[in-house]
Amino acid sequence: MRVMLIHPGVPEYGGRENFRAHYPPLGLACVAAPLVHAGHEVIVLDCAAERLSDEDVVRRVTDYRADVVGLRCQFINYPLGLAIAAAIKAELPGVAVVFGGPHMGLVAEQGLRDHPYIDAMVHGEGEHALLEYVRALDAGSAPVGIAGLVWRDRDGRVVHNGRREVRNGPMEFSPPAFEVLPMHLYRLANFFSLEGHRGCPMKCTFCALPQVQTRRVRYKRPAALVDEMETLVQDYGINRFDLIEVNFTIKKSWAHEVCDLIIERQLPVQWICRSYPELVDPPVLEKLKAAGCYRINYGIESGSAEILRNYRKVTTVQQGLDAIRWSKDAGLTVYVDYLIGGPGETDATVEDTITFHQAARPHFADVSMVVPFPMTPLYDSPEEFGVRVVDDRWFEDLEQTSKFPFVRAMELQHLQKGELERLWLHAVKQIMFAKEAVS
Repeated sequence: MRVMLIHPGVPEYGGRENFRAHYPPLGLACVAAPLVHAGHEVIVLDCAAERLSDEDVVRRVTDYRADVVGLRCQFINYPLGLAIAAAIKAELPGVAVVFGGPHMGLVAEQGLRDHPYIDAMVHGEGEHALLEYVRALDAGSAPVGIAGLVWRDRDGRVVHNGRREVRNGPMEFSPPAFEVLPMHLYRLANFFSLEGHRGCPMKCTFCALPQVQTRRVRYKRPAALVDEMETLVQDYGINRFDLIEVNFTIKKSWAHEVCDLIIERQLPVQWICRSYPELVDPPVLEKLKAAGCYRINYGIESGSAEILRNYRKVTTVQQGLDAIRWSKDAGLTVYVDYLIGGPGETDATVEDTITFHQAARPHFADVSMVVPFPMTPLYDSPEEFGVRVVDDRWFEDLEQTSKFPFVRAMELQHLQKGELERLWLHAVKQIMFAKEAVS
């Protein structure tokens, strides 16, 4: 079958192009690989890289004579994906339209109920589910029993086939099909995202990752990950990478092995990764640096022990301070993320975060508002945490998603309207725009 995979682009914010438009979408290369190996024709259309309008997309789908269109979305570009899907179905009703991506499983049943131009949505990993869906369409059969697929039957009923079982053992997927991506179009031509493992065992109240990927962590074989790096270096001249898992060092022995292979192969690479403060120590940070890592990102979230407990974080304030200090001692650039507006947030707890930042002195910091994601405790049980979700469909509102992660969809019951924005603005001024340089 002829399959077109579409990256809908990302919305501009404040009239400025979003930086996410500048580098290739790893997810599309991942879901394309099994399709290519199975003999299907696959092409990737990147609306961000080509600056395509909805009309342009419909014309390209028509010219390609696509049987299936797959749109990979996150909440930041879900409204753009919906608009593209509606335009395609209006002109080409016979084309099957399927949505996938990190957040789509969180809203899959609702998405099909509310948007008749969507034929199916993938809940969870898309590599196998999409391939099996295309096979079913090719055979002229209904996609009954395809785990991880939510679809609409001929009578218009929404059918959820159940989540795909995540088995123990390593991540065993085909290497990403880099060849289907329009590499020549990307402004950050020397930069690519890679993924070493999936899953997170943490129980943070604001995070949907365990619902997206499950709490079981599965690792790609270190040699397979480094093989992907080497392929991109040798075949595409790419040597800067973003390792996108949120907890690269959750298994230190695995992280050490990846680094040892990079060093052993003498790959001329530079890369960034993410982790949690409680998952690092000086030896692993020094190994990261030796293997070409130049920046590490930490989700510090708050400098208040009370707020960390309310988030159900296992990190302590002291662990955050230690991780930043050790990282700087290892020669790494440190980037931290703070969240304002979680359960129990007050002027005093925001001041704790500002004090933490001034003591830790990371090189870069971002201050965001807490966003209520579907299927998280904050979204599903807000009263338990003393919060109100004032916009439970924010992810379908382009005005909201274009500001992500500064979405105004939640309030705290103990604060009057507008107080949360005041606290956030105060933190932004004191952390992101402080006159004193960070070193």
